[in-house]
Amino acid sequence: MPATPQEAVDDILSTFKTAWDAQDDAPEVIYPSDELRTFFDGDDPWASLTYAHTLRQPATVSAPAGQRRYKALGTVEVQINVPLSNDDVLTVSQELARVVTDAFENVQTTHGVVFFDVTAQEIGRTGRWFLTSVTMRFRYTEIR
Repeated sequence: MPATPQEAVDDILSTFKTAWDAQDDAPEVIYPSDELRTFFDGDDPWASLTYAHTLRQPATVSAPAGQRRYKALGTVEVQINVPLSNDDVLTVSQELARVVTDAFENVQTTHGVVFFDVTAQEIGRTGRWFLTSVTMRFRYTEIR
């Protein structure tokens, strides 16, 4: 099913939010539309989500008369930050990364957004935080 760029973004956000918010005591998240907040000065884990469309090109498959079909690609990144003061920093980081990978692996949304190449990477110490980055690519078809 074809999607618009806004529908793709909505699907990205809802796919993440549904899985993330299902956790007990889900950590705070900074979304692209949020103003910078100060909760990351505390001692609780937190995450940030970003996305970017990286390619939009005409597809070779035909579209309805008077319209064109486009292939759109992009990336999503969720950065998970767990305070180094947490005695189970690695376990907490891995558990939170698993929530994200499980949410996106092998998923196709109702608007036809497909997620692939889902990878969790432990970055390590960044200041007083342990950072894990979960990245994935997405693709969808747009008809205009």
